[in-house]
Amino acid sequence: MLPIKTRSDVGGVEDDTTDYNVLIEPLEVEGTGAKITALDAIQRLNFYCDQLPKDEYTDTKPVVELKEKDYKFLCSINFPKLCPVKARITGSIMPNKKTGKKCQQH
Repeated sequence: MLPIKTRSDVGGVEDDTTDYNVLIEPLEVEGTGAKITALDAIQRLNFYCDQLPKDEYTDTKPVVELKEKDYKFLCSINFPKLCPVKARITGSIMPNKKTGKKCQQH
């Protein structure tokens, strides 16, 4: 599964999700107005991949690749082999490694 790290806003500790939720606007479907945030996208992706057919030899986890270029970060996701989606999904260029990793799932 893709890692999800969050901290609650307790005792003045800022939520880890704040930085990339500001950089990555929620995806909105024009016709319905439905929205999904970056954190929701991570959870949906993990759930979807976990529902794919599997056995003890089949890995259903998405493969994540993070590349650095000119101090900017770009992340891409390859779905498991049994997934009907064969295209590589590439995120937006992010200013640091932390947001680059989190942007990969959106």
